[in-house]
Amino acid sequence: AEDACKDQEVEFTNTTLTPNSGGAWNFGEGEGFVWNFGDGTEEVASNDETVTHTYTEVGDYNVTLTVTKSGIIKVASKTVTVSEIPVAEFNYNGTEALTDITFTATNAGDGANYTWNFGDDTEGTGLSCKHQYALPGEYTVTLTVTRNGCSSTAERAIAVVEKESGAAIEPE
Repeated sequence: AEDACKDQEVEFTNTTLTPNSGGAWNFGEGEGFVWNFGDGTEEVASNDETVTHTYTEVGDYNVTLTVTKSGIIKVASKTVTVSEIPVAEFNYNGTEALTDITFTATNAGDGANYTWNFGDDTEGTGLSCKHQYALPGEYTVTLTVTRNGCSSTAERAIAVVEKESGAAIEPE
């Protein structure tokens, strides 16, 4: 893991090679792997191939993996950047079929990507999108916002009605 999202579990993989080319590590008392996630939480001793951790604050963290074997200590480190999960919210104007309906997302900041699914097998991208529905009906519109590798989704049901004809019939 090099990028992570605040309040989401991150998986770290120990890629340390065994001294005997692929065999199992044979650890004695006081030997093994220790993870330090760089955020002030307690270190984790684990000889498993993967460990998980959840960061509760945005920032850059120096993660270290220390192996102790036969009195020798080796340390590997990597910086993990933890980002805020963007908020996916949107509004729309209009509900008539065969008419442009504008969908507008709340701005999630620089570098954010917006992907729209209009619920009728069509998609769009961008902070704002125009879309026309061919037929009246209920559609589920889904917005996915991604920023710095973190994403969130918002869904809203939209009831599309038949377009007003504009013609008036006078009573006799």
